[in-house]
Amino acid sequence: MSVLIAFAPGKGSVGALDLGAQLARSLGTEIDVATVVPKPWSTPSMARVDAEFADWAATTAAESEAKARHYLEDRAPDITASFHRFAHRSVSTALTEAAENISASVLVLGSSGDGALGRWSSGRRQTSFCILPR
Repeated sequence: MSVLIAFAPGKGSVGALDLGAQLARSLGTEIDVATVVPKPWSTPSMARVDAEFADWAATTAAESEAKARHYLEDRAPDITASFHRFAHRSVSTALTEAAENISASVLVLGSSGDGALGRWSSGRRQTSFCILPR
């Protein structure tokens, strides 16, 4: 049992890290932090755009992990955290599969910064904030 936190820097993820840490403390468990990047194309291009894209995705994932690790070391040093990188075409599918593979009891998502006070926003659409246990 762990708390799985979806993390993408600059996308409301600091709040997700804080909430995930609070939940982990309450549940007496550890944290798993997941970063999802776009999956590279499976067919190489003559212009090597696919290699550049794969490099960008790997760099983005590494920077995301470093930011999450640094934040948690500062704000939640008492909680054990593991970091995972997933390349997938669908963020929601990647997070669902990650939650199943890790056996997470809770998935924590951050809210976009443009949401109204007291509401959760994944971008342009807003819904009530909700955490669903498995």
